[in-house]
Amino acid sequence: IADQFPTITVSEKKDSLNNKNIYFSGQINDDYGFSKLTFYYKKYGVDSNGVAIESSGNFPVNFTKTQVSQPYFYFFDAAQFNLQPGDKIDYYFEVFDNDGINGSKSSKTELMQFKAPTLDEMNQKTDKNNAEIEKNLEQSIKSAKQLQKDVNELSKKINDKKELGYEEKKKIEDVIKKQQELQNKIEEIKQNNELNNKQQNEFSQTDESIMEKQKQLEQLFENVMTPEMKKLFEELNKMLEKLDKNQIQEKLDELKLTNKDIEKELERNLEAFKQLEVQQKMQSAIDKLDELKKKEDELTKETEGKKNEDEKENKNTDSKSDAKKTDAKDLEKKQDDIKKEFEDLKKDLKELEQKNKELEEPNALPKTEDKQNEISKEMQKSSDQLNQKDKKGASKSQKNASEKMQEIMDAMESSMNESEQKEDEENAKALRQILENLVNLSFAQEDLLKELPKTRIDNPQFVTIPKQQNKLKDDSKIIEDSLLALSKRAPQISAVVNREISAINMNMDKTVKALAERNTGESTTRMQTTMTSVNNLALLLNESLEQMQKQQQQQMKNKDAKSGKCKKPGKGGGKPQPSGKPSIPSMRKLQEQLNQQLKDMKDALEKGQKPGEKPGDKKGQKPSNSGMGQKGSSGLNLPGSSEQFAKMAAQQEALRRQMQQLMDKLKNKGKNPGGDIANMMEETEKDLVNKQLSNETIKRQQQILSRLLESEKAELEREQDEQRKSNEAKNENLSNPKQFLEYKRIKEKEMELLNTVSPNLTPYYKEKVNNYFNSINK
Repeated sequence: IADQFPTITVSEKKDSLNNKNIYFSGQINDDYGFSKLTFYYKKYGVDSNGVAIESSGNFPVNFTKTQVSQPYFYFFDAAQFNLQPGDKIDYYFEVFDNDGINGSKSSKTELMQFKAPTLDEMNQKTDKNNAEIEKNLEQSIKSAKQLQKDVNELSKKINDKKELGYEEKKKIEDVIKKQQELQNKIEEIKQNNELNNKQQNEFSQTDESIMEKQKQLEQLFENVMTPEMKKLFEELNKMLEKLDKNQIQEKLDELKLTNKDIEKELERNLEAFKQLEVQQKMQSAIDKLDELKKKEDELTKETEGKKNEDEKENKNTDSKSDAKKTDAKDLEKKQDDIKKEFEDLKKDLKELEQKNKELEEPNALPKTEDKQNEISKEMQKSSDQLNQKDKKGASKSQKNASEKMQEIMDAMESSMNESEQKEDEENAKALRQILENLVNLSFAQEDLLKELPKTRIDNPQFVTIPKQQNKLKDDSKIIEDSLLALSKRAPQISAVVNREISAINMNMDKTVKALAERNTGESTTRMQTTMTSVNNLALLLNESLEQMQKQQQQQMKNKDAKSGKCKKPGKGGGKPQPSGKPSIPSMRKLQEQLNQQLKDMKDALEKGQKPGEKPGDKKGQKPSNSGMGQKGSSGLNLPGSSEQFAKMAAQQEALRRQMQQLMDKLKNKGKNPGGDIANMMEETEKDLVNKQLSNETIKRQQQILSRLLESEKAELEREQDEQRKSNEAKNENLSNPKQFLEYKRIKEKEMELLNTVSPNLTPYYKEKVNNYFNSINK
């Protein structure tokens, strides 16, 4: 019986999250066995000079030589080829039998192809994804507003009812259901945005500033729904069993605040998304202009015949063949193609201008319409001159078009840099103003809190307190609006900030209501809670301001690096500057200084002096109030400078954050430095905020310093004992992916069944059995 050709089938599947990951499964069959199974590929691409390049290779695939019918699996990662937009890879499988007499015969699968999208295809897909995300965001904002309206109506209705019945229970269930739908929609938007960013960065090198903003926007989407919000929905759902009016009313009030926060964050994310889209379109237009300029310069060389002369020198070929000039018709066609691409770019620039106008605060884009029209005229003029065989005139027109494209690129890049720098400066200035307004609000709230216990409720002067509280409420509303507007422009401001200002407004509303009812106890509690939120907000904004300043410094460094002003590594001499990363020795020194300040303050108070006052200073002066702390429940309450206490509390908080950052970093390495130092520092912060300074506080500070010394010693020992070993990276060939494990398991069961058949069967019947199992599982 003649040895037959082997047969091979293949099934291809791409990863839904990363289409560069390709999974193959298939079946190979032969009458006697196999000698080789190979995966072949051929890559087609273009180098930086526009010259076509090809490369090919192959990889072996695992199989069993003596098994005449068997499945095979293979994983292919296209990312290893560093594909550029427009590149493609052709690939197929080939199996060889073990015919030792006539030579191995082979069979191939059909030719398959992986193609990286071009820049135009990527831009079209990005535009489509962006439009879908914007649409979903707008729908979610509408849903959040409608949900807020439903909650308000339900709250009013429950407030008028003595007892809750089936109708109220049904409406609460509807609210929870809508809330869950909104939560699911937000989660879907977040995932689509992450996937969109990944696809944009997959085949092209994205600008660093755009990538940073993509990460910041992803973080904003992550923080729209907090664990506290999700827990609130669960608690409200559980309350449906008891239908306690007071508890449900309280949870609905919290839900109002939650929905307001969600609505604000969605509006903020939508605006930030639009801003990022405009920046991406502008960068894409600059890249496209650069590409067209290179093509126009290349065409100029061909028109002048310089390209042929260069080829002659490089290739050292026969002078007659190199003297041949490019045909004018071909040059005209190339010019028409470039002109067509430029006309498409003009449409993109129009769309960019329209997108920019839709922003709440449009960017200052350069006016380039006149230069665009001039470029189109020069290109058309070049085509006409080539049609008339006037290569000299065509070359001049091509140079003019290239120069004007360079002018547009320079104008756009300059506009982007100046606009970003100006926006950062304006954001920092606005943030400082908001911080100043918050401090003033804290001053005023503290004064009002001190005035409340001194004024009896039957005193005619009592009515002035609610009026002043109403004014503070209006001031906080102005701060809220300013902060929301700023947060839409500055992604550095965390989502917690907008939630904190909402808490301030809620507490002020309840303060006004309590004052109207002459409930001084509730009023005092609400005022203190308001001040706590104001102080927390001030600290958060201060962190955001520091982050803005660091980013501005980094941008200036990057700008200097691009302009060649930065020093080269290893030059300049001197010791290296500190990197700003937290270290235990530096924290220990700062902690020592802070401990000494606290000790000096306590000693001064025990001698009857005010903090910071020298023995010869005058007494009886009114201390300054910053609103950064109030009387605590225990310990010594100090009449000293609130500003000084607030400053030390801020110093202790900064040290705690550095310690926490260092602990998190070392925990990832399996180490736990410092123990509970961070918790002890937090206790000290509370004492300082409440202006309490006791022996316990001083004792705790000494314990913190001792722990830091122990941690510093342990760190030095680790540095001495730690052994480092470098290992060469290994490329692992992934196979048998999860989605095919089930397929493999079924096939293995088939083989087990075949093993139960008597081995005395002739090859003919063995083949019949194999074909049978292959047919029933197709």
